[in-house]
Amino acid sequence: MATSLDAIEQTLFEKRKLPKKTGPIPFYPHPESVVGDYAQLLEEYLIETAVFIRGHDDFWTAKERSGWSKVLMRKCGTSSYVNGDPEETDLTLRTACDKIIHHTQFDCGRCEDRFVVFLWGAKQSREWRAKLEVEEFCWIGLTYVK
Repeated sequence: MATSLDAIEQTLFEKRKLPKKTGPIPFYPHPESVVGDYAQLLEEYLIETAVFIRGHDDFWTAKERSGWSKVLMRKCGTSSYVNGDPEETDLTLRTACDKIIHHTQFDCGRCEDRFVVFLWGAKQSREWRAKLEVEEFCWIGLTYVK
């Protein structure tokens, strides 16, 4: 059963007893998060990994990349814009890397028995949010760059 980003976001705010805001979502570090003190380390590793994968991907030509299309199009999360189109779109490896590199807020936890990272940011003043399935992102990334 898929859980919408709205429901996940609401759950995060309720668990952390934070006020729901209509503007930019502030980042509130929480001592009871699933990974505790390791959240910052996880965030740093994800950024390093995303930059490495994007560098690897940018180095290849479209023809070289085409042989990897099944791996590259595999879903590793979802994203949507906060205001406007509520449609959730799938995160592929490249779009997941973009979200990781350009995020402004970070949180993590478990959703549907998977370890996930929640990211928030903005692109050209349009706020977005994303749910990244960490295990799937790592598997796809390692398969692609090995």
